[in-house]
Amino acid sequence: MAGNHKPQMRKRAVTLVTLLLFIALTFGVRWVVKTQRSPGAITVIEAQGMDMTAMKAPQGTQPVAAEKAQYRRVGSEQSFPATVMAFSDEEIIARVPGRVLSLAYPGDHVRAGQIVAQLDAREYFDQQRQARFMAESSGAQTQASRQEVDLLRASKARTLADLNVANVGVSKSEADKEVAAQELQRTLSEADAKKARVKDREADLIYAEQDLGRQQQLYGEGFTSLDQFQRAQRAHDTAESKVQEAEAEAAAMDKAAQAASGRVSAMDKEIEQSKAQVKSAQAAILEADKDVEKAKAEVRSSKDQAQASLSQADSASQIAGYTQMRSVDSSMVSERYVAPGSIVAVGQKLLMLHMAEKVRIQAQLPEALAAFVSPGTPVVIRYGELVRPSRITSAFPTADTSTRTFTVEAILDNPAHRFLPGSFATMSVQTAETQSQLAVRSPAIQTDASGTSFVWVVAESAEGQKTDWTCPMHTEVSETGPGNCPICKMELVPRSRGGRTIATRRAVTAGASDGPFTAVTGDLKPDEAVIWAGFETLIQGSPIQVVSWGENGPKQLEPVEPHSKTRQAAASHKQLYTCPMHPEVILDHPGRCPKCGMELIPKKAPR
Repeated sequence: MAGNHKPQMRKRAVTLVTLLLFIALTFGVRWVVKTQRSPGAITVIEAQGMDMTAMKAPQGTQPVAAEKAQYRRVGSEQSFPATVMAFSDEEIIARVPGRVLSLAYPGDHVRAGQIVAQLDAREYFDQQRQARFMAESSGAQTQASRQEVDLLRASKARTLADLNVANVGVSKSEADKEVAAQELQRTLSEADAKKARVKDREADLIYAEQDLGRQQQLYGEGFTSLDQFQRAQRAHDTAESKVQEAEAEAAAMDKAAQAASGRVSAMDKEIEQSKAQVKSAQAAILEADKDVEKAKAEVRSSKDQAQASLSQADSASQIAGYTQMRSVDSSMVSERYVAPGSIVAVGQKLLMLHMAEKVRIQAQLPEALAAFVSPGTPVVIRYGELVRPSRITSAFPTADTSTRTFTVEAILDNPAHRFLPGSFATMSVQTAETQSQLAVRSPAIQTDASGTSFVWVVAESAEGQKTDWTCPMHTEVSETGPGNCPICKMELVPRSRGGRTIATRRAVTAGASDGPFTAVTGDLKPDEAVIWAGFETLIQGSPIQVVSWGENGPKQLEPVEPHSKTRQAAASHKQLYTCPMHPEVILDHPGRCPKCGMELIPKKAPR
């Protein structure tokens, strides 16, 4: 029993010693934390218990940009994509079959009544002469028979000539197809390169989006500056615009490839047509041989056909007049559907003419503007470098059920033919009359969570404003004068360092806008200074300082008048200022931290 008792006693002794050491270590750590930690340091438990989302720097003077509200002539204008259309179109259609002898070319300007297309009417003229001859020589059957044979032989000779022309056409079409196929291959290669460029730009955009997300999170937590966040935003916008540009180039190259493919297909059709002409000519030659033999047999019945030949001659003369096609109005040739030498059928389109002395500019407007836009509404047409004021001449009475838009049209004179039908333009529509109204800069108008519009106005602060002293890390601390935080030993700072002006909120209602300025109504009075930049962190009564403003923020911060007790301390010795979150920042004047924007505090508390 004694042998077993001794190990138990040793075990209890070891346990007791361990417990005493743990208690001593706990009290020692607590003493070190309470007495030896540096100012501003907090324990792990304090850090876990702090609400970091509620922390913010003590309120100080906020630099802002302001401009007086004044009466301005403000209207409302919106711009929409538009299409240039010819004032009227005219189709030139073949009324008789035949071969095209001459044809106007796209871009030609033609007068009213001018011949724009002419077909070969030799068949009809031959029939006319043949019929009259048969009618006049019905008594001379032999001579008529010989003339008929000669005519048929001449027709065969022409068919042989047509066969040669068709063979030449086949060779030319095949050569054109080879050129078009090479162009198609080159276009497809460029399209693949453009698509690869789109992928590269998309990769850059993904990186910019990720960087922007990181910078936005760091900025929200106060670990990065507004300038760095804005640079990330601009880098993201630049990457996004490059992706859009690369996609547009790829789409344009795809269209070019489609056009090249269409030209190859067109060449195939031309080759097929030329080969069909060859076969037709060969068949015509065989038929001509048969016709010669048949004509000899038909000479015997020429007397009976004399009267019928006279009627046929009159009909052929009338039809021959259809071979000359004329324009109805003065216009411009926009499309040519066939080439000279082509065989056309009845009803086949040959040309498209546009009356381009005037053009119609059409745009699709949202249905919400139907109450503001009507015939006579002023518009401005922008076409490249051309800017032409005009008015709405027609507002279509129906809206598209899928896009919820309706069509408006403005007619413009186009004497120099600078507006090309089918191209794009921009139509700017004035939706409100320009008049003198109280207006402010458009960025100054804000909207709160309830949807109420308001602006921040510069107001005078109350004289002799009192303030307490608090800790940047423990804002629940409130002392009547400077000193150290009883929790973390950090130097106390004034809770408010306001100057002579503060920000106050005024409810307004936004009206017409021309972009830079917007008309407002409400509590705002003329000549009141309205804050249009630097208002992101303002609250009611925030001390502010109106400064010059540049593209990237304040151009220069003026020194803020220090607190009265701070002035007393500064009179006795040189006062330095530092940032609670970035102690490496040390300045010889009060202001805000260039890294996080937090207000600087005195580096050494005044005594």
